[in-house]
Amino acid sequence: MRYSQIGRRSHARLQCLLLLPAVVAWLVMSGPPAAADDPAAVTAAEAAIAAVHQAIEEGRPTEAGLSLADAGRAMDAVADLGRAVSPEVIRRLAAECETLAFELRFDAISVKGLPDTQELLRRRAEQIRSTPSRKSPPPMAAAVPAGPSFAQQIAPLLVRSCGRCHVTGSRGDFSMETYNALAASGMVVPGDGPGSRLVEVIQTGDMPRGGGQLAAGEFAALVAWINAGALFDGADPAVSLADVRPAIAMADGAADEPAAMPELAIGPGEVPFSSAVAGILVENCQRCHGGRNASADFSVDTFADLADSGVIEPGKGAESLLVRKLRGVNIDGQRMPRGRPPLPDDQIAVIQQWIDEGGRLDMLEPAAELTRIASEGRSRNLSHEELRNVRFEASEPLWRRGIVDEEGTLERREDLCVVGNLEGARLSSATEAAVEVEQQILRLLKLNAPLTKGGMAVFLFARGYDYSNFWQNVMGRERPRGLMGHADVSGDVVYAAVAVDGDAENVRLQLAAELTSAAFKARGAPSWFAEAAGRVVARQLAPDAALIANWDDAERLAGSTPLPNAEQFFSASLSSEQVAVAAAMFAAVDRDGRRLVGLLSRLDKGDDFDQAFRQTYRMVPSQMLLTWMSKGR
Repeated sequence: MRYSQIGRRSHARLQCLLLLPAVVAWLVMSGPPAAADDPAAVTAAEAAIAAVHQAIEEGRPTEAGLSLADAGRAMDAVADLGRAVSPEVIRRLAAECETLAFELRFDAISVKGLPDTQELLRRRAEQIRSTPSRKSPPPMAAAVPAGPSFAQQIAPLLVRSCGRCHVTGSRGDFSMETYNALAASGMVVPGDGPGSRLVEVIQTGDMPRGGGQLAAGEFAALVAWINAGALFDGADPAVSLADVRPAIAMADGAADEPAAMPELAIGPGEVPFSSAVAGILVENCQRCHGGRNASADFSVDTFADLADSGVIEPGKGAESLLVRKLRGVNIDGQRMPRGRPPLPDDQIAVIQQWIDEGGRLDMLEPAAELTRIASEGRSRNLSHEELRNVRFEASEPLWRRGIVDEEGTLERREDLCVVGNLEGARLSSATEAAVEVEQQILRLLKLNAPLTKGGMAVFLFARGYDYSNFWQNVMGRERPRGLMGHADVSGDVVYAAVAVDGDAENVRLQLAAELTSAAFKARGAPSWFAEAAGRVVARQLAPDAALIANWDDAERLAGSTPLPNAEQFFSASLSSEQVAVAAAMFAAVDRDGRRLVGLLSRLDKGDDFDQAFRQTYRMVPSQMLLTWMSKGR
């Protein structure tokens, strides 16, 4: 548009124009104000913009251009306010400057060097980052925050997506090694997700580098956490983000569950890694690229190994080294899998499509083994009967892996596949006991059959050293002293393992404990909880077993033994001492196990273990430990 000559001036706007140089000079001399109620920089910018409008109205485009340049310099001062100015104000003023610059082009007036909106927001974030002492880090919350949980959701997300560069390292002089470091960096502005630099670099695709972008649900959770105040709900803000744990002492509001991280659901038609890709990689790649001596330093033991290997470029399937190796094109060396027939084109196409769609994990955590992910993917898609066939077929090979020099006798009973090296009558008796105990557990926990989807295996060992061999070969370490039974998930097999001592009631007790433990392990419960819950249930189903006296002695001893801190305890490998502590601790809060029914129900509805535990017991596990210790043990 062209501008008409207007003879009358606006007195107020002229006054603003005359005051502008003095205001800007004052800002330069005094630096950013300390409080949000100092409007000098914003007033100066608004005065400059008003002067531009005034000059345009009066037909003086050259003066309008000079005033717009003043407005640009004033906007620099606004950005330097840091936390004292909101991103919305910056966006509004910058948009006005951009509109005026466009209009002046019709009068052949070009204003150089005007900062754009993103540049101003970056400058604001840098000002916050460079002056962390001007304002304390975001407040820490003892209670559960209103938004997503930092300890349970945001910290793992940041470690997974940004950890190599900014948790274990400080690339670009930006470290989020701890919550305190993140809070002081200026990259996060509490209450202002869209205006936070961390959100900006993720939203623009600049970060994370060398890996997949955040899924929509992850990004939404990060923004929601910042908008809710960027609160800290962990036990120690000075520990590494990789080690953040929920606070031991929770405030009165802790009973309310924090907003859950939106599930990383895949869209219609997208390829699920768990059920479509993981199995292909396990079957065709782990023989050479699994275990401690993975070929070419490329491992597919876990999803994290795969993601960190550099062989996939999210969004670029055809260009990814994994796809090129599988197709045998544009590569150095041999086509993969080495020494085996090439993968069918349709399988390669599935992998390529998965990478094109972002190369995301759709369930479990990146640290989960690919065999576990593939198994969980199958379990979601198969019916109970179909999955039972898969689990049972895999049970005998798992026995042979554990007991390499002795075949086991196999008996299938509905949802139990019993494998053992007991002599005929003993095996039959133990099998009947397992079936009977399974039915009792179902009634006690108010579960509709099955105890686990797809059933489970029961491994019975005639001698203690057989159980030791199985433990060492399957678990990869020495059997803990005094442990005569355990439950676990290995690939497709959910199993309970018991060394049978010959006493019928002791056998029933051990079977009840480990079948219950297996049911919880199959639903994602950690070992300490699964084994403790197993003992609580077993005591009710076999109250006269002589072995209970041994459990009592071990639990009393645990009560008089100095304990490690909560973090060490809950992350420790399973041992007989840990089981004793967990059982004693658990019994102090839920001696009859009645709350287990509610927890199982929540797990079966899709809650993860941490959510289900907090909703059921109104505390986090570390608080359960604290409660037990505070009662004198």
